[in-house]
Amino acid sequence: MSNINIGGLISGINTDSIIEGMLKIQQNQLDIYNTRKTAAETKKTAYQSMQTQLLSLRTTASTLASATNNPFDSRAVTVSNADALVATAGPKAVAGTYQLTVNTLATAHTVASQDFADPDSAITQGTFSIRVGTQTQADITIDGSNDSLAGLADSINFANIGVNASIVQDGNSSYRLLLTSTKTGASNTINVTNGLADSTPTAFKPTFDFDNPVQAAGDASVTLGGGSGALTVSSATNNVSNLITGVTLNVVAADPSTPLTVTVAPDAAKASKAVNDFVTAYNSFLDFVDSVTTYDADTDTGAILQGDYSAISIRGQLQSAIQSIIPGGSTKSNRLSALGIVTSDTGRLTVNDTQLQSFINGDVNGVTSANLRHLFAIDGQSNNGNVTFLMASAKTKETTSPIQVNVTQAAERATLTAGTALAASTVIDSSNNSLRLNLDGVETTVTLQEGTYTRAELADQVEAVINGNSTFVGRTVSVGVNASNQLAVTSDSYGSSSRVTIYASSAVNGLGFNGGESDVGVNVAGEFIVNGQAETATGNGRNLTGAEGNATTDGLQVRISLTPAQVTSGNEGTLSITRGVTSRMNSIIDQLLDAHSGMLVSLEDQFNRQITSIQDQIDSQQAIFDKQKESLTSQFNAMETALQQLQSTSSLLGSQLSSIKSLSSSS
Repeated sequence: MSNINIGGLISGINTDSIIEGMLKIQQNQLDIYNTRKTAAETKKTAYQSMQTQLLSLRTTASTLASATNNPFDSRAVTVSNADALVATAGPKAVAGTYQLTVNTLATAHTVASQDFADPDSAITQGTFSIRVGTQTQADITIDGSNDSLAGLADSINFANIGVNASIVQDGNSSYRLLLTSTKTGASNTINVTNGLADSTPTAFKPTFDFDNPVQAAGDASVTLGGGSGALTVSSATNNVSNLITGVTLNVVAADPSTPLTVTVAPDAAKASKAVNDFVTAYNSFLDFVDSVTTYDADTDTGAILQGDYSAISIRGQLQSAIQSIIPGGSTKSNRLSALGIVTSDTGRLTVNDTQLQSFINGDVNGVTSANLRHLFAIDGQSNNGNVTFLMASAKTKETTSPIQVNVTQAAERATLTAGTALAASTVIDSSNNSLRLNLDGVETTVTLQEGTYTRAELADQVEAVINGNSTFVGRTVSVGVNASNQLAVTSDSYGSSSRVTIYASSAVNGLGFNGGESDVGVNVAGEFIVNGQAETATGNGRNLTGAEGNATTDGLQVRISLTPAQVTSGNEGTLSITRGVTSRMNSIIDQLLDAHSGMLVSLEDQFNRQITSIQDQIDSQQAIFDKQKESLTSQFNAMETALQQLQSTSSLLGSQLSSIKSLSSSS
């Protein structure tokens, strides 16, 4: 009951107001702490928003900062007749105008059987063997479960051997079995060994007219140029990629009498968009920074981060990157302003689109797309064509002096050389046409095409059946004959993933092998030397990568194309690493956002500690305030109670005195 506040009911004094006045100093202190807490929370929120802005800027800048798939390396292709030819170009494509003629399209081999009365017509039984080109032959057994025209079609399709079988109805209302290779190209012909029994009065043996195919197997043929020195190439598919470097042609219609014009040029729209997107993102970041750091003279108020050193420092670091002059490239394109990207009085970037387009389109003499990429992206320049820069990570550092590349082991491919020389002529038949091997970790059996081969022809046949096998997709070999007439099988991949194993099988002896031979490739090995200090590198195939934790080369990737004979005891080359404008900016942002040592992470931790500390002070002051208020309230309550008691006593005494006076008067 002592905590009940009777608020001056007896004395008439406003004790609540008196208590509030007596505690005003303590309340002011609490208000100050709460104001400080709110300010710290607001600053923390501002810096969290700044992190979001920086992440957005980094994402946009990454398009220009990347050493691979950079928009300045993109190419646009136009074709005079898109209904006849579709073309795409990669970064290695050379800008220019090319005259092409599509002579023929690649076609798939298609043959038809003789007429049958209906799809369920009975056929004779036996073994029906079929093969496409140099692929493995499939032997299909025809018995009581599938001895019909439809049964043979289903069995061929189920075998999944690169042939589609379908039954079609011709104009005579009869039915034919149509066999179509799933692959186009002259080498992908269908070959059938028909072991079915001869026809009987009740069942027919299907036969196919290979001399008069429904469609002959053919290659696509495209001619570059129209003069006496015109170049013509063929392709098993309608995709032709070996005529113009970096350009893939998809031929759609053939017309030898109508040349087509193909124009390859820098993808100006893509590059221009990337630059303008970056400028917009950068200006947006500056807008945000200004909104939290500026002073408004009209209202005489400052934004939440006005005068804040960290915010000013972050802006200054990014502006410094924007104004960088990038070494190692063309002096005509070593800074943004040269391209028409200039800084205004407010620090914002503006773009002169006409000037920028002239650089992108290649109209500025001495400036290439590689120079433009160099201005924005991380780049590496080597003094050895067999030591080439691939990419780098955010932790790879720029260097004032070139990085030395010391190769101790060149990458090697797995190679198996037969122990016995090939005969001048080798006959391949059903008794010696099976070769089981493992290529780069994948094992299968291939079937050599029957025939009589010279040494060179046999090497070509082995290479063709291995590279044409669908099991080895993405894996290829090179097969040749050495000076001692021995067959050599080499995986086309490099490093420890390069493997060739030949197992005991019917073809090994004729090829000069015993069966059981195996070889594994070797990864490149070496190190990077920076200012005389060696930094560790790991090899994977022909790629040498700087180890995690390296002071300078962490994440640096270099392609080493040297042969073992080219590796010397000294350094094989030097590499100069430079970061372009957006790459430098992203490196700064990465450092600011680093989870362990970044400025913004440290600031957030600092604000969290500050807010916690202020809250502790608030809690402590609030406890003291509450205790003092309780004490004062109790004291005033006691005073009011005492006054109430005095008033009660006074009333009692007055009443008694009145009674005594009344008695005295009556007597």
